[in-house]
Amino acid sequence: MLPLIGALAALLTVASGSAAVAVQQSAQQSATDQQSAAEQQPAAPGVVSIPYEGEVEVAAASGYVITDCAPLFATGLVTACAPNGFTASAPAFDPEAAPVRVEVGLANASTVLAVDYVLQLEPPPAPDLPDTELMLGLGDGDRSLIPLSMLGLECELCTPGTARIEIVKAPPSSRIRASVTGAHLVLTPTRGFTGSGEIGLRIVDDLGQRSKTAIVTAHAAPSGSIPALALHRQLEMPGETIEIPAADTVPAIDAAGSGGVSVVRCGGAVRGAAVCRPGGAIEYTPVGAESDQIWAQVADRSGWQGLVSVTFREPGAAPLAALAPARGAEEAVLLIPTALPPDEDAEAADEAAATSALTGILDQIGART
Repeated sequence: MLPLIGALAALLTVASGSAAVAVQQSAQQSATDQQSAAEQQPAAPGVVSIPYEGEVEVAAASGYVITDCAPLFATGLVTACAPNGFTASAPAFDPEAAPVRVEVGLANASTVLAVDYVLQLEPPPAPDLPDTELMLGLGDGDRSLIPLSMLGLECELCTPGTARIEIVKAPPSSRIRASVTGAHLVLTPTRGFTGSGEIGLRIVDDLGQRSKTAIVTAHAAPSGSIPALALHRQLEMPGETIEIPAADTVPAIDAAGSGGVSVVRCGGAVRGAAVCRPGGAIEYTPVGAESDQIWAQVADRSGWQGLVSVTFREPGAAPLAALAPARGAEEAVLLIPTALPPDEDAEAADEAAATSALTGILDQIGART
């Protein structure tokens, strides 16, 4: 009996071992099949972000083609579609637009799949405001207007009447009082103070995006030693090129007719084009904007300097509120446009065009070796 029992036990052990091997082989085959199936699946497409006022090209998953473009076109965000990919763009940014999820069919030689793409709009870049040091003296006790256009505001979406400028940091009231209007930074050094002060500014675009805080450094000097060279005017936006006479831009010419004050720096316009004439007149050409601002730096024969500005308002609009109200405000709605951030692609194209033109000239004169 014992030998029989031992033989049965040995047989069961062998059978059990065979079953274990079979199970192991089956598991390995299943894992291999799953891995093979996974390798055939395209990667999850995830989110497609459409640049502000730009476009993005999206390629189909490697080894697959898009079987039907209709769902993509139905989103209103896809402008071109082919089996190998699609192009999405948006002419404007809508802060209330929710991401759009769209199911797209993909196929290869043996597999047909349905995958989700999520299309969303990217907001414009946040505004930018650089640090600035005012290279002129402010008279103690005198109110000085600094044109906002000279501070280098850059913003993609800062509509006059919607975007804002804010004072974030101001010197102690015993040094320089600071406030803003929609067109100027207003600085008033307290009587008897001479020295420097720092004012923190930032701009807020139409979407509520804030720039970093920029520092404007101002210098105060005794007012008795600084002549009154500032002159700030408003005009309606012209429909064509105009020439602003020197009497409207260089203060001493209008007051004394001596010609002792001249333009030493032509700051130009934000959106239009400005050319400063040697005698003080400024030629201005509008370029589509409803408002604008030009500024210039002037100096007298002793070297004292001041700022002048002309702020253009929309034709038919009421004159802007006082350029420097008696009571200052720490924030104001912008009334002038801001500069647009530089277009890197356009700059690269201009550089390439300039290089090509130079190469052509060198070829013509035989200067190349």
